[in-house]
Parts: sequence; C-alpha cells; structure tokens
Amino acid sequence: MRHSQGSMDMSKLEIKNSKVWSSVPEEDRNWNNNLADSLFDVAPYLITQIKKELYAHQELFEQPLLSVLAVQDDEGNFTELNRVFNLLGLPKQVKAKLVKRLQDYSANKEADPFSFLSDIEEEDIDWLAEDFIQRGVITLIQGEMDKGKSTLTSDISAQVSQGGEVFGHKVAKGNVIYLSAEDSPAKVIKPRVKVAGGNVEKILALNSSDLPMFPENIELLYKAVLTHKPTLIVIDPILAMFEGDMNKETDVRKVLQSLRILAEDFNIAVLIVSHTGKMKHKNPVHNSLGSQGFGATVRGVMQVACEEDSLDRYCTVIKNNNGSSKPSWKFRFETIKGFSAPKVSHLGLTEIKAQDIGAFTDSLTEELKKDILEFVSEREKIEAKALTEYFSNDPRVSKSMKTFEYARAELCKSNQLIKDVVRVESKNKTYYSVPVDDIHIGS
Repeated sequence: MRHSQGSMDMSKLEIKNSKVWSSVPEEDRNWNNNLADSLFDVAPYLITQIKKELYAHQELFEQPLLSVLAVQDDEGNFTELNRVFNLLGLPKQVKAKLVKRLQDYSANKEADPFSFLSDIEEEDIDWLAEDFIQRGVITLIQGEMDKGKSTLTSDISAQVSQGGEVFGHKVAKGNVIYLSAEDSPAKVIKPRVKVAGGNVEKILALNSSDLPMFPENIELLYKAVLTHKPTLIVIDPILAMFEGDMNKETDVRKVLQSLRILAEDFNIAVLIVSHTGKMKHKNPVHNSLGSQGFGATVRGVMQVACEEDSLDRYCTVIKNNNGSSKPSWKFRFETIKGFSAPKVSHLGLTEIKAQDIGAFTDSLTEELKKDILEFVSEREKIEAKALTEYFSNDPRVSKSMKTFEYARAELCKSNQLIKDVVRVESKNKTYYSVPVDDIHIGS
C-alpha cells in the first residue's frame, strides 16, 4: 500500500510528538541505575573517590538508586546514603545538595526542568566582593596580554588569605587554590602575594609542569578542595588547562560545567582568566578567546585594561547576572623597595570603563593629535595639568577625557611629544614639549 508524502510526514511528526510527550519507559528510569553511576552523573568530581571505595564496599555502591533513597531512619535521614557520603569524606553542606540532586535524577527530573517556586528553597546571593565576585559560581576575568590580569588575581588571592579587602569589600580570611600555567610560583606568584601582605601559608599553588586538564582532571581539584576547603580558586589561564576545542561551545560548556558543580557544591568563588582576541564585539562579554560559550556560561565577567599614557588600570564588571550594578575599579602598580614584584595600589571606584579604553575613532584621534601638537608647539613646554585642563573644555572630548588621553599617548609613543617628569619643591611635575625640529608646526 502506497502512502502520499504528506501522510508519511504526518506519521513521522506524530511519532516524534508521542516520544516527546510520553513518559520515560520504566526500564530507562534513572532509579534503576546503581548508586556509583548515579553519583558520578550528578557529581563528576567524585570519580576518583568512588573508584577508591568501590571495591571494598561493592554492596553499597552497586545498589539500585531507588533502593538507596527508600532507606530512611525515623528522623528522615538517608542511612545508606550517609554511609556512602561518609566514606567519600563529604562535608555536611554538600551532602544535602547531593541528596536533592539524586532525588531529581532518580525521577528523571531532567525531562521536566520546571518546578513551582513554592517547592524551591530560597537562597541569598553569597558575595565575596559585592557586585564583583560571587561565591558558588564562576567569574571570568578577561583582557589583553600584559594589562595586569594575573597581578590583580594574585592580589585578590593575597587579600583573601589575610582577610583583607577585595574591591573595597572586607573579606573573611580563607584558603586559596591558585593554578597558574604561565607564572612560576617561586619567582612570580609568591613575591606578588608577599608584596600584597598575603599569608603564604593559606595559598596552595600548582607547583608542577604537568597541568591538570578539565574536565578530565576535575577530581584532582576536588581532592584539594576537600582537604584545604578554599574560599577561592584561581585558574590562569583557563585555556591552558582546557580539554577539547576552545571554539566549540559544547566543549566549553562541558569544561565549565565540571567547575561550576564544584563551585556550587562547596560554595567557592572560582576565577578563570582568559585573553581577549583582536576581534572586538559590540558586546565586550564575547571578546574572550574561544567560543562565545565562555561569556554565556559564566555568571560574571570582568574586563581589565591599561591606559597607555598614565599606566592607570581598570577592572570593570561587564556581566553580572546576580548583582545590582556593574561597577568599575581603578588601580595601578607601584614599585616597593625590597620587593621584586609590583604592588597593586587600589584607587577605588571610577566611572571609567575598561572596555572604553582604546575604543576611539581614528579620525577624531588624528584630529586631536594634530591640535595637541599645535597647542604645545606654541609654548616652550607646558605642564600636564594645564594641557589637560585646556582640552577638557573641548566639546569633542568626552567627560572621561579618554579620547584626549589616548591621542596624547599615541604622540608620546611616536616621539612627536616629549614627556618629562621634573622634581619641583619635593613634588613630581609632568611637562610636555615637542622636539626642537618640530616647532614649526602651526606656524
């Protein structure tokens, strides 16, 4: 019997819809899976611990999940699960989260991702530094090479280790796990922490040439978390410890998912660092190297930038899913006698945004460069303050003065403008002048 193409298509559609809306067959229910596989599915970081205990306690781990969840004492505690959790060395806060996750998993809850709000327990946002860094989630710090990202993360780590301040917020003293693929813990990281007044006994650094690759080695990080109970984990840069294709969104989400579960279960702030590429997107969240999945998956993104002329640096929140604002923080590096690493000097909140640094039109920059040269050439030299004040009244220059400062920096870089710092009455004063051969400009 022959069918028309239309009837065949309708038949396929009916079959497809019936699969979507029908319940999961009894034999495919997750509650039939054994406890070991179920635990691995809901908490991948437990794989090493499960393997370690599996042989000696086979009867526990090979029980069907439904049987395990059915055994409770008079107080409602899951006795079999608690035995397993204790074998795995899980802290109390993680046990409760895994029980709920296993219950949802057992009921194939992933097929129905919706819950009434009345069934969801309300939780407050736990900030490490309000509106900047949240605990229990991943925050991405991005920026161009050599703009200060790693020095800033070292300073943040030092502040956590001593109970100092992070972006102006007092933080509780805690341990830090610092994984760096580019900086030596002996020559770079430790000096940076010491100059910031950090407690070197509370920061655990990766001291091996064998880098962990995520998600495969997530259990190594888990063991360190279980032992040292960190407040903060830094991974710098994430792409050096990335298993898979960084341009493939599915790979990116797989890597970040393994870190996200660990962050959420142990309420840890996880900072991952990445470079930005040459291509600039309208939305700066997507400027990080690799797939746009990086910016989409993490809950917070901060961008770091440096002004060429003043060397002032900025860290700006450009994505903040759970905060009330997107603040920007100004800082600079200072050389401290007796220390080999620069110290981060914090200058506080600012209206200047990191993503705006260098974002100027070529035509306006060229206009201002010509006008700056003409103005300076009419004088033997001019103090920086007076030069800035003059151009602050120029309607072409924005309130933040970024366009002017960028044009001035470009002139200095090309040696068309000479910058001199002179000691006057125990204070440093900056002056600008043009080379003698160029004084004909504007005549």
